Amino acid sequence: MKFSFFCICLFVFWISCSTNSGTSGGLRNDSLYVVDVDRAEREKVLFMSSLFQKANAIVLDTSVWIGSLDKIQGLNNRIFILDRHQAKGVFEFTRDGVFVRQIGSRGNGPGEYIVPGDFSLDMVNGRIYILDDQKQTISQYNISDGKFQKTIALDKESGIRSHRIQWADGSLFVDLYCFDEQPATDGLLRRIDLSTAKSDGVYMSSAYNKQWHDPERIDSKVFYPGEKNAYRFVKQFMDTVFYIGSQGVMPYMALQSEDLLRPQDLKVVDMNSRLPLEAQLFQTKKIYGIHDYREHNHVIYFRYMKGGTIVFVAFDTRTGNTTLFDLMTDDLLFSENAQTLMPQFGCSTGEGEYYYFNNAPFINLKGWVEGGVLSPTLEGLDKLKVLNENSNPVIFYYEYKN
Repeated sequence: MKFSFFCICLFVFWISCSTNSGTSGGLRNDSLYVVDVDRAEREKVLFMSSLFQKANAIVLDTSVWIGSLDKIQGLNNRIFILDRHQAKGVFEFTRDGVFVRQIGSRGNGPGEYIVPGDFSLDMVNGRIYILDDQKQTISQYNISDGKFQKTIALDKESGIRSHRIQWADGSLFVDLYCFDEQPATDGLLRRIDLSTAKSDGVYMSSAYNKQWHDPERIDSKVFYPGEKNAYRFVKQFMDTVFYIGSQGVMPYMALQSEDLLRPQDLKVVDMNSRLPLEAQLFQTKKIYGIHDYREHNHVIYFRYMKGGTIVFVAFDTRTGNTTLFDLMTDDLLFSENAQTLMPQFGCSTGEGEYYYFNNAPFINLKGWVEGGVLSPTLEGLDKLKVLNENSNPVIFYYEYKN
């Protein structure tokens, strides 16, 4: 086991030193958290009530129709929502669900976008950035009134595209996807200098992501909040979570296990198969896919896949103890005897997290209220009784325990 730990540290150090960095602060982090899942304790259930003290239902008014919720970010008493594929825009609501405005609009002109792939809030300078997947541009707006300010054109290198964006400590970061198996720029993340609107740093060799190249599969979420103005970055097959912020870009947390997915394990994947990628990886029984990452009260929570099984993790950064859970149960949203269905993770803030249910045939929130499926302690429960087939998706805000 000591040999395995040495190999992981050596691997992290080697890739860090071989990666091009254009920011202050190197990629090496001597205080890297190592999460040893092979030696972890096991428990059956992780309850939502262990993290949060209450949940509140937010019903969005129908002044604008939202087809699906692809990202949520809160700021003070406002909620910003992305619908990538149906309404195709970024929309601002109050914390009570009242529609305020759309940020930008569809089109080819200044301040317009064709396919809004992602957005990010600059809470220090009061700006919102929207990344257009198709045009590979970033539009900058004023948060207070939604007015367009300027366009930032991404460097259009051959075979390189970006789809997710995050403001962090005065810079914009975007992910990288390579169409070419041997691209001119090998990296997973790049930084945009806001003063010059140019790329000034490329980070992380594709070796961190098992050399996986598939521009058709875009990660739904790669950025997660950390401490104030700092964030975490992790892609689909990465075992290492990176820090991005005032100290630069560096490894922050790494999984350790004998069962980690290896590059050769991905050779079983048939890109032309009708089976989803995840189904093809069932047979490997390997660990991959860090998702739903969050930090609260010195504990890091996330989930990963082991073959076809979801494993939930809690890692205490003070003690180094790791606990694995078979299930994560939402006892704040559902009644005690109800079969639980977890809503989708939206966005973490310093005070809580936004979750949501997209519209789906098997989700009937109004029926769940009438049938006693939802918890009677859920705030805003009565608002769900008036839902119908024309209602917008519902957001749930979970407030952290102190």
